[in-house]
Amino acid sequence: MNWKLELAKMLFGLRPIESFPDLATEALGEGTDTPSLRILAGLTPVQKNNDEIREYLQKSLHELSVNWPSEEEATWMLLRHYIDEIIDERIEPHAGLHTIIWDIYHRMRWSESDQHYAGDCIKIEKLYGLCDTYDDLSESTHRWDEDKTNEELKAQLQIDIRTEAQNYKEKFLSLQKAFQ
Repeated sequence: MNWKLELAKMLFGLRPIESFPDLATEALGEGTDTPSLRILAGLTPVQKNNDEIREYLQKSLHELSVNWPSEEEATWMLLRHYIDEIIDERIEPHAGLHTIIWDIYHRMRWSESDQHYAGDCIKIEKLYGLCDTYDDLSESTHRWDEDKTNEELKAQLQIDIRTEAQNYKEKFLSLQKAFQ
């Protein structure tokens, strides 16, 4: 269990606090065990107030010597995570890229640092363009190509996103040693 990654997801609104009892159960099943983790695993999420989950999550993290990631650390962890999910085909490429763009890139206000193209401040401009193209193609009411259907074009874009994610990882993320 990568607790820091799960905390990073929570910080960015990609994992609800209510999911942590299930994560605690999973960790126990993997052999990680602390008194507070056992209590956390037994808690039932409620609709409005999950203070007890927060309390035992904090206690569990303390017992496991896990610190909350900073926003910057969480950002790079999530970026790497979703790029790997795309490359390894654990997530549909467009969906993973959409999460990177809307839940990480825009949340961090990186667009304010772009010079020429959306995403160029963190070198995702090609990925950003592929995502926009996929979105435009999905909303199109007319055929874009004489020889290929729009669905065939979207399937090719999924492959292109995966390929570009691999290039991005090799050319940019591999140089970003912080938070690996």
